[in-house]
Parts: sequence; structure tokens; C-alpha cells
Amino acid sequence: MKALWVADSDWDLPVTVRGERRDGGEPILISRGRPTPFDGAVLDPANPGVPYSEAVPAPFKEWPSLLYFPMTGCYDLTVEWAGGGWTATIPFVAPDEIPGFVYATPTG
Repeated sequence: MKALWVADSDWDLPVTVRGERRDGGEPILISRGRPTPFDGAVLDPANPGVPYSEAVPAPFKEWPSLLYFPMTGCYDLTVEWAGGGWTATIPFVAPDEIPGFVYATPTG
């Protein structure tokens, strides 16, 4: 699943992102442009995933990523920084478990 992490352009604290399945502990793997996904990511405001320039300020700093859920289930996604954080529960259904879902295969 594609994910875009966004912070205000003035945000200057590193943020840690991680997630795991609620009933089994399997982690959500996160890839931020690396070939191997990890079981967490640190979003560094000094190095956003999308180039940021003080000369051409944007309203947000952005970190595109991919989330890999190991199987159907409910997952807790936790985001933390010095002095704060939040957790959200994400229900995920693997595509091959959706009735009528057919994988498209490229032709040509």
C-alpha cells in the first residue's frame, strides 16, 4: 500500500513510524525507496523524501513510502516524536481474500 507521510514545513523533530498486527505481533514493513523494507522508519525533517528547499518553500515536508502488510488483520500503526505521538488501528484485507478480486497480468 502506498503511504505519504507529511509534516508542516516548520516541523523539526524526527518521527518514528512502526506498526504491527494486533493479535500476532507481525510487523508492518515500511520501505522508503530502499530495496529492502524494514519494520519501522524514521522520518528526518532535515532529509525529507521529496526535496525541500528554503528558497522555494512548500507548505509540507513529504516522505513517500510503501507499507507491506503480511496478511489480513487489524494493525496498530504508531507514530512517535519527542514529547508526543499517536496510534491508529488499520483494518487490512489481503487482495486475494476479496471476493471476486482478480490479479491483472500485463500483456505485450
